[in-house]
Amino acid sequence: MKEIFLKPGEIEFSMEPARITTVLGSCIAVTIFDKKLKCGGMCHYYLPLASPNSKNLNKYGEYAIANLLKKFKEVNSSPRDLEAKIVGGGNVINITKIGADNIGEKNASMARQKLQNFKINITAESVGGNTGRKIRLYTESGKIDLRKLKENDTELQETGQYLEKTTSIILPNSIRRAQAQQAIQSEEVSPTHIQSVKKSGPIKILIVDDSKSMRMILRKMIEKYSDMLVMAEAENAHVAQEIIDKQKPDLITLDINMPGMDGVTFLKSYMPKTPIPTIMISSLNKAESGPVFEAIESGAFDYIKKPSLDEIENLSGELHEVIKAAFDSHYIEKRHAPSVSKGLTINTTEEIINSSLIAIGASTGGTEAIKDVLIDLPKNVPPIIITQHIPPVFSAAFADRLNTLCKFSVKEAEDGDELRPGHAFVAPGGKHMKIINQGARRLIKLTEDPPVNRFRPSVDYMFDSISSFTDKRVIAILLTGMGSDGAQGLLKLRENRAYTLAQDEKTSIVYGMPKVAAEMGAAKEVVALENMSEKIANYLNKK
Repeated sequence: MKEIFLKPGEIEFSMEPARITTVLGSCIAVTIFDKKLKCGGMCHYYLPLASPNSKNLNKYGEYAIANLLKKFKEVNSSPRDLEAKIVGGGNVINITKIGADNIGEKNASMARQKLQNFKINITAESVGGNTGRKIRLYTESGKIDLRKLKENDTELQETGQYLEKTTSIILPNSIRRAQAQQAIQSEEVSPTHIQSVKKSGPIKILIVDDSKSMRMILRKMIEKYSDMLVMAEAENAHVAQEIIDKQKPDLITLDINMPGMDGVTFLKSYMPKTPIPTIMISSLNKAESGPVFEAIESGAFDYIKKPSLDEIENLSGELHEVIKAAFDSHYIEKRHAPSVSKGLTINTTEEIINSSLIAIGASTGGTEAIKDVLIDLPKNVPPIIITQHIPPVFSAAFADRLNTLCKFSVKEAEDGDELRPGHAFVAPGGKHMKIINQGARRLIKLTEDPPVNRFRPSVDYMFDSISSFTDKRVIAILLTGMGSDGAQGLLKLRENRAYTLAQDEKTSIVYGMPKVAAEMGAAKEVVALENMSEKIANYLNKK
């Protein structure tokens, strides 16, 4: 039988019977076995997140697991036939010399997170503790032998010495901020998602628009990138449906206003039976604000501004980013039926209500997430401030929509508005929102200061303005969205004793902003969207 020794940063897979062996300190080995094809493989990594300049990405959990799964994809494995085991992550930093606080635990957490993303069943774990481990995987059965190693074990020391020689990454003890920066930087690296395992080749896109010139512009924007391909164009819903029936595209860009069947009606017709990631193309005017929100409610991922010919260069990057996010995020699987009211109540003193503040930040997927959080809260809520990345015309419509659904008042913020219980304020598109103290009053100040994290309004800008409110009961929440806006501000709020929450990966349409916040320790709790309003009420009800 073939014998293979796996070094840190290596991946091995075999269709033939083989024994794959490795030695682990704070590193993690993930073994995967296909119970139908009777084949197996293993990856061994020693840090959870990669830095942008890393050459061997298999040293890092965010890549190693995905790249191991690619091996199974190449032999047509089905995710439902795969079983995973996680081993390692011991508290043996003094041996590996690459360590930081709880690096073994962080490595194990990365394994669970990535396997969950890929919907791979985890059948066993042996992680943590104060010992190293030596394991052997039998690829024909998926079984493993495991032996725990003492600190002075020769094999474990040799592994530590190998790591010292082969890595230049020495994480400081202040791991929280360092990892946060790595997480922000690594967004540019585009880690492999489940879609990369499911499919190879460019993303196949169907453009649906009644304007021939608009179809031409969108095609030019899309085909600037080698990872995207326009598979077909359709001038109306009827032609588009014929294309979908013959060859299902990976993604659709869909015009809202079309003769015959409009884009929103067409979306509602195909999404229940043929769910396809869809991006609405909107003129971003007041007339289209209602249809855009209706499309999001009906399953569209996001919307972008209808480009003109001279905006191809400026907007093609944005379109590419949104298409990639829609394709990679599995957002269709995360959509849920409208939640049933929990009948939440806030039973606390008027003094606590008046001295409390709820601040919410979100981006892609946020209009629905914010609605889900607010709709179940009772009328007697503390003041609420909301920053959602949104175009100027849409922010007023978004606030009006919330106002019709919520038990309390919601409006687009105006300069000088006073924060009051039972009132929520949405930052206007194109303007930052901050809170200032004027004696005993707390007032909204709108500015046109430079964008922060590329955004105006910015969540970090809003969070920073309330980070000094240590005499207040502040609840700060970061919801779904691309990028990292809000994560640093949430961390600052937590360090100043605010109650900080981040949406979990399972319920996030795009796990970007809350992911960065969670990884840097900014969130006191990581919470499923459906539990967020209950967390708010419970915190306020504490005496």
